[in-house]
Amino acid sequence: MRHLVLAQARAHRGRYVATALAVIVAVAFVVLTLVLSDTVSASITKSTAAQYDALPQW
Repeated sequence: MRHLVLAQARAHRGRYVATALAVIVAVAFVVLTLVLSDTVSASITKSTAAQYDALPQW
């Protein structure tokens, strides 16, 4: 069984490289999206809080 798997991996090396590259790109896209979302959310929260910090306290 192991021999067959290794033979197929050698025969279709480009297919495995392309699949690995697609997985890496997809994971990077998800991570980038989550980081960007968190950054924008924190920026909006900080900006809104700064506006209300300037108000006088009762």
